Amino acid sequence: MTELPAKRSLLLENSLSARVIVYSLLVTVLVTSLMALPLIAHYSDTWLKNRVAASHLVSLATEASPNGLVDLDLQKRMLGQANVFGVTVRKADGSILMLGPNMPLVHDLYYDLRQANLLAMLNLLIKAATNTGSNKVIHITGNVPGENAVLVEIDIGCHDLILQAMEGTKRALGTALFTALLVSIFFYGFLQVTVVYPLQRLTNGILAFRSAPADINRSNLLSGRIDEIGIAEEAFQQMQNDIRSTLVLRTRLAAVGMAVTKIQHDLRGTLSSVMIASDTLEASHDPDVRRVLPGLIAAVDRAVELCRSSIDFAKEGPLQLKWKRIDLHTLTEELLKECKSIRHVELINQVPQELSILGDKFQLHRAIGNLVRNALEADANKIVISTFIKEDMLEIDVSDNGAGIPEKVKNQLFKPFMSSTKIGNSGLGLSIARDVAVAHGGTISLVVSGPGRTVFSLRLPFPVDS
Repeated sequence: MTELPAKRSLLLENSLSARVIVYSLLVTVLVTSLMALPLIAHYSDTWLKNRVAASHLVSLATEASPNGLVDLDLQKRMLGQANVFGVTVRKADGSILMLGPNMPLVHDLYYDLRQANLLAMLNLLIKAATNTGSNKVIHITGNVPGENAVLVEIDIGCHDLILQAMEGTKRALGTALFTALLVSIFFYGFLQVTVVYPLQRLTNGILAFRSAPADINRSNLLSGRIDEIGIAEEAFQQMQNDIRSTLVLRTRLAAVGMAVTKIQHDLRGTLSSVMIASDTLEASHDPDVRRVLPGLIAAVDRAVELCRSSIDFAKEGPLQLKWKRIDLHTLTEELLKECKSIRHVELINQVPQELSILGDKFQLHRAIGNLVRNALEADANKIVISTFIKEDMLEIDVSDNGAGIPEKVKNQLFKPFMSSTKIGNSGLGLSIARDVAVAHGGTISLVVSGPGRTVFSLRLPFPVDS
């Protein structure tokens, strides 16, 4: 057996481990990237709430100043620290405090922190991204934690919110990538231990078995697992045992076959001498000699035929078919004429005129002929060959009125050297017929068998050339 070179994964990207880590990274990055959107929205919401809280502190500082007045430059500095353009504080008593130049400002976008949610924040960020001009203003409304009676309204620039969102995006993506790295490392290690290493062990066992099938020291691959990998290990273990048993049997059969071939070769020479001697006995006028001579010649003929067919079967390799269009009716007529010369029997050809198939004429003649000769050896005096077309199959039936096939051999009919009729038959006819049917893409089977009726069916694809 020619040993094929084993394919090795020399490059990292061609190995199963590399694919596992790449796929795990892709999956975790995808999942955590989806997680980044809520993080960005959360960072933006927190930033806006901090601006509201800082603006409230600015208002408190203004109220605490003498007469509630603060220098405009100081207001700008405090509003700049809060990162807002202007502040409006509405209290429960109806009083309103406004801080900032040119108040109230013209607003381009509005957002209420009291009704904030993920979709609303993401929608605000998208609108702000499309309104990033220097004079675009967002009006934010919210409560101060602990002082729900106070409503704070701030005005911020779209540009400032987008800059903060970009910073939040960096942090969110960093968090996502870090999470993806941790998850992928864990996932990679888990798959390496539970999947990759066991598969590599099983693969190495298969390669070792291929290089030395007879080495029983390499046969134990069972890990005791009960999952799919464990099932594969058990199946491979059983396959190893079956193949080793087959190899041992094949080796023994090869030795026996070689010995039998040599014995049969010598036996054919001996039988040839007997045949020559029988020619001399045919001229004898002794009644006893003439009485036993036909049986002797028939027995020698059967022995010679058994030796010939056995040697031919041993030498014959896979069937090599020569495909061409065959007139099945004509082929059957030729076959029946040959069989009539063997013994007088009623042979009926029910194959329709001009029925043709694509196949090997010699091999089909051989297969159908073996079925007819099998019927003759069963002492049939009427043999009928008929055909039926069922769906895309052509069924060729060979029926006879012989003694039938014994029950004990029905299950082994198509095995070599299993004779279904008389002792002395080589038992290769049905085996060869099966090989011919399989080579043509068909099947052969025993439909019915009993005293007075036996039917074999040879089923071939029809039309074969479609």
